[in-house]
Amino acid sequence: MKKQNISIALSLLFTLSLASALLPPASAQRDSDAIVATATGNTHTVAIKEDGSLWAWGWNEYGQLGDDTLINRPAPVKIMDNAAMVSTGGGTNGVIGVRYGGFTLAVKTDGTLWAWGENQNGQLGDGTVANRRKPKEIMGDVAFVSAGRAHTVAIKTDGSLWAWGDNAYGQLGDGTIVTRRKPKKVMDDVAFVSAGVTHTVAIKTDGSLWAWGENTYGQLGNGNSLRRTSPVKIMANAVSAAAGAENTFAIKNDGSLWGWGRNLHGELGDGTAKSCRSPKKIMNNVAMVSNSSTHTMTVKTDGSLWAWGWNEYGQLGDNTFHTRRTPVKIMDDTAAVSAGYTHTSAIKTDGSLWVWGDNLSGQLGNGTYKAYRVPIRIMGG
Repeated sequence: MKKQNISIALSLLFTLSLASALLPPASAQRDSDAIVATATGNTHTVAIKEDGSLWAWGWNEYGQLGDDTLINRPAPVKIMDNAAMVSTGGGTNGVIGVRYGGFTLAVKTDGTLWAWGENQNGQLGDGTVANRRKPKEIMGDVAFVSAGRAHTVAIKTDGSLWAWGDNAYGQLGDGTIVTRRKPKKVMDDVAFVSAGVTHTVAIKTDGSLWAWGENTYGQLGNGNSLRRTSPVKIMANAVSAAAGAENTFAIKNDGSLWGWGRNLHGELGDGTAKSCRSPKKIMNNVAMVSNSSTHTMTVKTDGSLWAWGWNEYGQLGDNTFHTRRTPVKIMDDTAAVSAGYTHTSAIKTDGSLWVWGDNLSGQLGNGTYKAYRVPIRIMGG
């Protein structure tokens, strides 16, 4: 195996398969209903079970659930089999109350990439701007995919990075602001990538972190607010990252978490509401991070889940509606977490899926439209 493919595999194992890594061995799991992956969009949620089946629920105006309807679903509906990973796009532009359409991407166990939902900017990558109400195959040999508000980035098994969709802010990284309806190659030797609302960050196989796109709040981390249409190097020794609406987080190989960009609601977790244009250390012993427009979630190496930022809908899960500028502990035994616009989903080490926050479109998946400010269990385990 080539050196870069080994690096990719290690990075994906650390980040993508965190849930699987922290879950008990298959023989110790309760049944095939155990959840191994989850992703939260603007107002919809997706989960993959141990058996590879992919389930979706919540808002469905653009077909982002993939069940060939435009009907909102307050409970999980099965979409496809043989799914290995999933990512959801849409979200907001960083302004509370302003939301955009949603779309979903999934990589199957055979490496094929499938996409469905909103496609106004060509973010599905099928060469059109037609919305899709059910999964459509886009390309093969995909190891990882990440969805932004209206753009998509994917890493192929050879380490090459491909991007498509909206490019008004240079978030595709191809040196232009031309929107792309089909995948275009951006760079090589990439181990990890994360698409934000209008910016993107990638980690190369040597651990260097690169960023491009919109930079109004310093979300690129290069010390200024100038937009970049091509990748710019930000830091070294990174193993994982999360690009949100207008801020970014990165985990270094020593487990330290660093954040930069917009911080109007305390979403950086540094105890202030002051935005930062360069990486700032937030906490230690972090295994995973997920951020939305205005709140952030982390899983520490001991399995504890922590949250901070905006909390008007109870999306932090601390049984309050108080905004937090510093991390607050939510629960233990956590394997993975995904922060949506105003709701959150997390997988525990027993394979159970827990959700909380806004539920106006049924995005919590418990069969109701009632919001919860503490985690509730809905499936798996």
